[in-house]
Amino acid sequence: IEDHILVSGSDSSRTLQGIEVAIANIVNAIIQRRFITIPGNFSFLLAHLFYIYQEYKTKFDVWADQKNDELNGMLEKIQKLFVSEYMITEEIDSLMQNSLELPMPSILKVIVSLIFYRYNGELRKRNIYGVIICHGYSTASSIANAVNSLIGSYVFDAIDMPVSTSVEDIKNMLKDRLLRINRFADAVILVDMGSLEDIAPEIVKESSRNIAIMNNVSTKMALNIGYRIKNGVSISDIFENCESDYQIEHTVIYGKETDMILFVSEGGLPTAQRMADLFRDSLPEDIPVQLVIAPYDKIRNGDLSAIQENRSLLFITGTEDPHLEEVTFIPLEDIITTGNLDIVAHKLSGYLDENGMKELGVNIRRNFTLINVVNYLTILNPKPLLDYVTAAVDGLQQKMNIELQGKCLIGIYIHVCVLIERLVTKSGVIKDDEVNQKFAQEHPDFIQDVKACFKPVLDHYSIEIPDAEMMYFHNYINEESQKN
Repeated sequence: IEDHILVSGSDSSRTLQGIEVAIANIVNAIIQRRFITIPGNFSFLLAHLFYIYQEYKTKFDVWADQKNDELNGMLEKIQKLFVSEYMITEEIDSLMQNSLELPMPSILKVIVSLIFYRYNGELRKRNIYGVIICHGYSTASSIANAVNSLIGSYVFDAIDMPVSTSVEDIKNMLKDRLLRINRFADAVILVDMGSLEDIAPEIVKESSRNIAIMNNVSTKMALNIGYRIKNGVSISDIFENCESDYQIEHTVIYGKETDMILFVSEGGLPTAQRMADLFRDSLPEDIPVQLVIAPYDKIRNGDLSAIQENRSLLFITGTEDPHLEEVTFIPLEDIITTGNLDIVAHKLSGYLDENGMKELGVNIRRNFTLINVVNYLTILNPKPLLDYVTAAVDGLQQKMNIELQGKCLIGIYIHVCVLIERLVTKSGVIKDDEVNQKFAQEHPDFIQDVKACFKPVLDHYSIEIPDAEMMYFHNYINEESQKN
């Protein structure tokens, strides 16, 4: 696209020149206000994209109608994943419609949001919209401008409230602001008088977003809170220690409790994230269920409170059971063999109709094949990896005189593939300790058998299985073989 635009850049059309100048002014204003980074040719490219779109509008509209579902799906995901980037894109769209009467088409919103994501790393941590409301003609604006300048980031918007303005008017102004921002963004509201706290509960009822509100705002307080928003602190922790620091009161009003599915793996957070991504791709439509990843060790210790917050846990799935009481765990191998699809369907029955359930089953059967899962979970080439692992596990079964079948065998394949990736990348490897050393002394034959059977794959990837991992592998095989 960029090459085509650069070639067509010689077009001296007055229309093109006018669009380019207007967009440059809009973008420069956004940069100064939002403290964002963009590539040097951003205004040039955006202007020419708009020009090309207008030139071939009929063809683009036909294409957009054909791809309507895909475009809406992309925008929905961008709104969820790139909250701040999409808000800035919407702001540019609004300014362009006001000055040029040119609405930004969906495909350009996708492109612009992704450009902001590419060049602004710190925006990725933020999903909170900040606003300051104060009595006076410019009090809130002065505080917001000062804090944004000191932080070097557009954290707070402002609503100035002349003394004659009623609380109802302010409530309507705030509703309008929140309607124009990403519906997936939470809101932190700083006010100068406690009487304004009453505006939040009514707004929460009208949306599922969470709203935190604090009174007696000052520049010092706003600066402290602003840094926390910029650094990605969650809304439940945004006011931690603030009451003692500033001697104020705060209220956090949570929206509707959301459901979540938790993904864990002994292979670490990257592996858990890949499982979540594969599951998300299997959903027939976007549903208001959060797919959350967490460190396996932390979950294994039973620490769910920090992760759940205001969310209800539907079930946990992953490559290793954290053994938590009263929590449903669905092993990844059960999803691969579709052994527990009825549980998954039951847990999601409130979000998908009968046709959606059928499509989910079809998608899972297509996406969660063994080779596809291994391809997702590891950075290694799945075909040779599975060939090596299958041969090694078959040899070990013969040496141990056991026969594993069905999901137990698939579970071991996955475990070994994840283990090999951890050894190759030197990440998340179990550390040696007295327990592991004692195991090595008591099970020398098992360790020798594993090294013999796995020699081809270990040589191929130039790795060794440390004794600390041997005990984990031994316990896993014993547990699975006993199930058979």
